[in-house]
Amino acid sequence: MSTVLSLREQRSFFDNTVYTVIEKMKDAPLDSVFSVCGEATYNKNTGDTMSFTSEALDGYAPVVAPGGEVPNATISEGDTISKTFVSFKSKIAVEWETMIHNKLDLVLDRASDLARTCNKSAALALSRLLLTEADASTMAVKSSNGLAVETITTADGQPLASASHTVNGSSGVFTNILAGGLALDMDSISAAIQVGNQNTVSDNGTIMDFNADTLIIGKNELMLRKALEISGSVLTPGTANTTMNVYSGGRFNVVVLNEAPRDAIGNYQAGDQYRWAIADSRLLKRGVRYSWAVRPTELGTGLIPAFRESNLDSNIYVAGRFLFVPVRWQGIVYSLSTTPPTLG
Repeated sequence: MSTVLSLREQRSFFDNTVYTVIEKMKDAPLDSVFSVCGEATYNKNTGDTMSFTSEALDGYAPVVAPGGEVPNATISEGDTISKTFVSFKSKIAVEWETMIHNKLDLVLDRASDLARTCNKSAALALSRLLLTEADASTMAVKSSNGLAVETITTADGQPLASASHTVNGSSGVFTNILAGGLALDMDSISAAIQVGNQNTVSDNGTIMDFNADTLIIGKNELMLRKALEISGSVLTPGTANTTMNVYSGGRFNVVVLNEAPRDAIGNYQAGDQYRWAIADSRLLKRGVRYSWAVRPTELGTGLIPAFRESNLDSNIYVAGRFLFVPVRWQGIVYSLSTTPPTLG
């Protein structure tokens, strides 16, 4: 009996490969960076650019005497920032010979990895914006021609991590950087939270509540151990363990960014491995945004099969249309530490 597949069998093989990849991608977990940033809804009327303008009400309502006129709330409009979508694209060939010899497992592994590369590219860009390059005004991104440059300043023209932030409704200057680049420990977390308490203002300059509930680190085992010591230990780490740990009991959600610290092509960036940030998750989702115009798992737009396209070979194309933007700086405080933590 011949092992050569008929044309119909080859087409069935190719189609099954594509649909199996789609199902596998549906079950693939999203990178943790997408859980801490806010997704902006896209529709076809949006175009290729999205604009974000923040607004703020008065921080406190005035006292009004009985029978007195109720004043309108003053709405302060913040700066506007616009961002254009970028595209991630790639493809793999499903060779005629692969279909002839029915090497389904090989093709599935290749195609699944291909689809993941688009998701990983988006996660890498967002992670570099959020932590690795947080104090930079621009960052490099991988392109088909080498490296391209993306502007990553917030609406006030400053990097996400800056000691020179401004808002429209105030003449003051505000910081979201912990001075001294302190290593991760309980004292530095306390200091970072206090920076947030003093500097987190609305666009009219009124102090906002900074409810720190998220600790963000890159993929470093020492940092993870220290973060779990702080967030999970009932007693204070690094002491004689006779003092209660006020940061235990689930106050902090520890988020490890799998794509940090990495450079534009994914190499581990050791000089930034001890950076960390403390955030108010509600404010952070409003501040750092992303959007998908096309997801790489959407059949027909993001995942495009082409049977017998050339030279008897078929291709699976994967593409994603993605936007990432630091709209506002309020909600996160950074330590740009280069020092490893001291373990308890």
